[in-house]
Amino acid sequence: NDSKYKDENHLQNKENTEKKSKTDYEEEIELIFSVKDTGIGIPPERQEKIFESFSQADATTTRKFGGTGLGLTICKNLVGLMNGEMWVNSVVGEGSTFYFTSRFIISKKNKDISVEIPDKIHGLNILAVDDNKTNRVILHETLKSFGFKSDVFETAGEALNAINTAKKNNYNLIITDFQMPEINGYEFLKAIREKSKIPAIVLTSVGAWGEKSKFMELKNVAYLTKPAKQSALFDSIVGLMGVVDKKKKKTDKGDDNINLNKLRSLPESVKILLAEDNYINQRVATALLKKTGIKVDIAADGMEAILAVKKHDYTLVLMDVQMPNMDGLTATEQIRSDLKISKLPIIAMTANAMKGDREKCLAAGMNDYLSKPIKPDELFAILENWLVEKGEK
Repeated sequence: NDSKYKDENHLQNKENTEKKSKTDYEEEIELIFSVKDTGIGIPPERQEKIFESFSQADATTTRKFGGTGLGLTICKNLVGLMNGEMWVNSVVGEGSTFYFTSRFIISKKNKDISVEIPDKIHGLNILAVDDNKTNRVILHETLKSFGFKSDVFETAGEALNAINTAKKNNYNLIITDFQMPEINGYEFLKAIREKSKIPAIVLTSVGAWGEKSKFMELKNVAYLTKPAKQSALFDSIVGLMGVVDKKKKKTDKGDDNINLNKLRSLPESVKILLAEDNYINQRVATALLKKTGIKVDIAADGMEAILAVKKHDYTLVLMDVQMPNMDGLTATEQIRSDLKISKLPIIAMTANAMKGDREKCLAAGMNDYLSKPIKPDELFAILENWLVEKGEK
């Protein structure tokens, strides 16, 4: 990897690098990242082309696997803005490894401060289970960094066997993935609950929060979205083990804020339509919405939004105001007048901040208003306002 990294063909920012002073380098650190897949691979003569806008190594790739190549172009541009480089090593039929570098200013903040482990949980012994090898490594290393002992298993069956054969009270905490083959996280914890009320943390991928009500019956369980931040995992462990952190600020926000927790508790029948023509905005908004576990459909313009509302029973619509073919205002007016749908909450999303825009949206029949770029807390607050009360009835 070092020889590849030093290859002149991949030092696109060499001139900028040479202009930096010795002092600059002492203030910065350069990191190299790699992302590996086991896909179809890319022929050597096509490897540079894939970084071009709207390009794939082969047109048939798009038809078979989807995608446009836009993501790699955006990544390469972002890496360039951070004075880094991006390249790929690939073998046809075996897969590809994408590399990128970036320079970061060395932080002096909290340099000498380490995580303080409350006395009550010093040397905690944890059993963890996850069918993904990478996740198991991350879990083990994370728990080790906290000073905890851990036994990490690939299957729930192996973990159950370990619990049944271990000495009584050998484990203080369980961490389990939710979606696993043969025995899933719920079945695993249910089997444990027949013998023990040991605290447990469920790690779930986005979209699996509809199962939360089942886990609530098992008691003494916390929930985290994967990939879980180290701080969030630590806070969950501290909370489950009955340790109160008096220093924790009430203003701290994260995946466990009150809006998000309430949204995750909504029934599985709740469904949102996102009407947005911009692909990047679609991805960003969808990622935020998936944190709530709410199902989401996408419409690329106002006409598609109308057809979707005709066909499906949505709980709420997020409607971009400016879209091709038919804008959000016109689509909303038709939903209200032509489809005679008056009770469906429609939330406007607009990049405009001009005086009177909010009034235009409300006049068209929209119920509320979000300014772009969408801020997570504002989105979750609006969703709670329009969905939680309705979902709990």
